[in-house]
Order: sequence, then C-alpha cells, then structure tokens
Amino acid sequence: MNNLHLATLGLVVAHFALPAQAAYVLNISQSGADVVANGSGSLNVNALSAGGAEISIGPFLWAGAATAYVGTGLTNEFLGAVGPANFGGGFFAPGGAGFGVPVGIGGGNAILVPIGTDNGAQLGASGGTWANATLASLGLTPGTYVWSWGQGDDFDTFTINIPGGPQPGVPEPATWLYLIAGFGVAGATMRARRQRRARLIVPA
Repeated sequence: MNNLHLATLGLVVAHFALPAQAAYVLNISQSGADVVANGSGSLNVNALSAGGAEISIGPFLWAGAATAYVGTGLTNEFLGAVGPANFGGGFFAPGGAGFGVPVGIGGGNAILVPIGTDNGAQLGASGGTWANATLASLGLTPGTYVWSWGQGDDFDTFTINIPGGPQPGVPEPATWLYLIAGFGVAGATMRARRQRRARLIVPA
C-alpha cells in the first residue's frame, strides 16, 4: 500500500477513534433591548469533587467572578474546573424569570448541574433574560471562554460564547490530529507526483 493510501487510511481511522465527549455551551447575546442567555448540552462531572446543594435564585451573571447561572431549580455543585478567572468586569446582575433546568458555573471552578439528572445526560435547553440591558452594561467582554476538567472519557468542558470577541487561537486536540493527517496526505501526494514526473523524463 503506497504512502497516499496509508495517510488517507490514517485520517479515516483517526476520525472514528476520536472519543465522544460531553460539553455544555452557554451563548450570551444582545437581542433588541435585552440580553439573553441560552444554554444546552451535557455535563460529565466524574472528575470533579462533590460540593453541596445550591438553591436557585433565578438566572444571574457575574462576569467579574466567572459566574453564570440559567434555568430554575435545585443544583448539585461540583468543584475542580479550570479556566478563565472572568468573562468581563461586571458585578452581580440578576435576570428575569428563567426557563429550563438549572445549570451554571460559579467562581470559575464550580460546575452546577440539576439534582436528579444522570451524569453525562443531555440537559435540554435552559436560559434567562436581562431586560433593558446591554452586554456593556452587564460588564460582559465579547469572546469565547472555556473551562475544562478530567481526562480521557471523563474530560469535559463548559463554554460561554459572547459574540463579537476574539476566537480561540489554539486548535483543539482533535483539530491538531486532522491537521497532521492532512499534512501527511498532502506530502504523500507531492511525493507521488514527483515520482511520476521522474519516470516521464528518464532518457531512453
């Protein structure tokens, strides 16, 4: 089997070998005269340390303390996430009535998940609204903020996206894998072309 076929096979194998990971994403954006937050995904907290139960006080944001909460209801707190210390300079800002199950991040290291849900299960949509507010008035700095924890099958992330900011400059590990495999395919193709050209110009 030539190098081109080997590189292509490696790319296919790498694609199917990548583990499926849980992840939760909270999008915070301007919607007319209001700021809205909508989150969805799943959370695997196996690698985190159990904290205590938290009582919902409704959706709130505290950008300066890397804290965000959406939905309503009781949550369990798990400690040990690592990530940005803030996503802006804003202070505590309560929102209006929330919807969906309660989910949040507190202080940049605590992950809040609904009591009674299965670990790693899809949590459904949750959200909250901050009426007559702007991203600036809430002290939110546009960008993408990622907190992570665990390894292997227990690796997971909580992401906050605020439109208009810089995008992450470092590819995820899976992206690196695709890039490396892609370079391998390109290199094999170039070698094959050089070999064909060499055969064509060999004098009789």
